[in-house]
Amino acid sequence: MSATSRFTAATAGVQTPSISSMARSGETLFLRSFSAHPQVHVVHDLRPTNTAAEARLFQLLRLWPANQIDRAALTAVLGSPVAPGATHLLLKQGVFQPLHAWRGLVLLRNPYAMYLSLWRYDAQQAGEPDEPARHDAHWRQRRLPRLLAWTDAMDPALGAQLRQLDDPLSQFLLFYAVRARQLLASGQPVLLYEEFVNQHAAALPWVCEQLGLPWHEALLQAHRGFAPGQRGHGGIDLGAPVRPGQDWQPHPAVPLAPFLDLVQQLEIGPYAQSY
Repeated sequence: MSATSRFTAATAGVQTPSISSMARSGETLFLRSFSAHPQVHVVHDLRPTNTAAEARLFQLLRLWPANQIDRAALTAVLGSPVAPGATHLLLKQGVFQPLHAWRGLVLLRNPYAMYLSLWRYDAQQAGEPDEPARHDAHWRQRRLPRLLAWTDAMDPALGAQLRQLDDPLSQFLLFYAVRARQLLASGQPVLLYEEFVNQHAAALPWVCEQLGLPWHEALLQAHRGFAPGQRGHGGIDLGAPVRPGQDWQPHPAVPLAPFLDLVQQLEIGPYAQSY
């Protein structure tokens, strides 16, 4: 909760705020939490596979020229009316640049913890043990192609720079530095993943304020809208309550120094103090 900008709701139509972040930064957990708000309709990427209606709505909103959309257009795209009480379509803006000046929230995570999470997630997806010896292979086979696809669409100059680097750590540090600077320069309020999970009850009302939403107690029990063990996008358990995150531990295969330099350069104070 590192900024105080407010998303102001317009008087007509349904608002389209976005969360913008990077992989393994808590996007699905954030969407799960706000799916419980009676005025929020989560657009896509909450569950492992998007429905046809979710895909259509996402494709529409990524090209929509304004921060709101009328209900008739929504009904035409979805094939059925959006819930009458929905005033906000919550969109994950991770793989596109909107055609309008976006409004919403930036979600950041400690880059060291994020790097380890990417490493472990890719090993899990490959069905292999989380072993340092396989890290480079997982990165090149699974993670790097995704990053390059993202940069080729969003920032070709960054993609060219990434291709000139040989090792995964250097590629990650460069990507995080460029993307974090983009997000921080957006002027949107910033929520740290660690604050969201460790100070959850305090973070939720703050987020509501930023998005122009009234507070609703259902946000504290969002997991009850899903079956225990029901998997969401990125493999999270949608039916599990938000629990304080465990402090990350340095891994012998991943040096701390370059990450400390990174967070100091980005001036993300809470992260610089954690190394």
